[in-house]
Amino acid sequence: MVKSDPYRALGLKKELLANIEDFDWLVKALAMGEHLGKKSSKRLGTGLEFSQYRPYSQGDDLRQLDWKIYARTDKFYIKQSEIDTNISVTFIPDQSASMKYAEGEWSKQAHSKLMIAILAFLSSENGDKYGISGIHQGDLGLIPHLGKKHWQRFLSHLINLEESTTFSKPLIPKVQEKELFVVFTDLYEKDDEWLSFIKTLKTRRNEVIVFHLMGEQELNLSFTKTTLFKDLEDNTEIKIDPPILKESYQRKLSQWIETLREDFRNEGVDYTLVNMAEPIDQVINQFLWHRKKLI
Repeated sequence: MVKSDPYRALGLKKELLANIEDFDWLVKALAMGEHLGKKSSKRLGTGLEFSQYRPYSQGDDLRQLDWKIYARTDKFYIKQSEIDTNISVTFIPDQSASMKYAEGEWSKQAHSKLMIAILAFLSSENGDKYGISGIHQGDLGLIPHLGKKHWQRFLSHLINLEESTTFSKPLIPKVQEKELFVVFTDLYEKDDEWLSFIKTLKTRRNEVIVFHLMGEQELNLSFTKTTLFKDLEDNTEIKIDPPILKESYQRKLSQWIETLREDFRNEGVDYTLVNMAEPIDQVINQFLWHRKKLI
């Protein structure tokens, strides 16, 4: 059953949303001109038909300053224009058992759901279509759409996502628009199944963003005594002494992460490592600034 308050169920607090920067996170696709075409939604940007002025704010592109207005008023204003966009956003959450890994009472699964809810909220506010993938034949996901009813359906679907014991290839709803796929995963895999799947998503037509979720203790192996570790997907167990293995573990982990970065960079995939211990609004804002700088 869906909880009566989906915002509370996901941890999507008003105070949290208030801390999120009001940036359009699809700026890379727009700046590259890949999503200009059929008329769909109107977005204020830096091309096509002139629309209006607005006061300059920190982080704006200085090239868009109107110096004539500055000469007359001694105030900075940005020229805005309307860009016709035709893009849909599909969120792809990893629902395999390893995402149940938790530090404290907060799991990777919960973390990814909250991040998805925040970015879907921004998409909704910006007038972008958004949806979510399915994980098996019984869950076909939600086709990207707009509107208040869709937002409520999206939250309900997000809360009630079913789990999969191991990797199950996400089912992507078919749409007519160009697509932005946003993947949330810990990238734990046996045979490169996640990497292979993500690479199939990236085409000249589509853009892909990957959020790689890891816990603070995972990143630093900050356990002080002999600990029994259990694989959440195949239930195998191993007992280790973390202080002895910590240096070797961190070295191999750093190598793995750097290999992932390079792999994704070569594929044209936008990769972000997420430390679950960092405040989620800080993580989202850093990501939004990163996207803004891609213009």
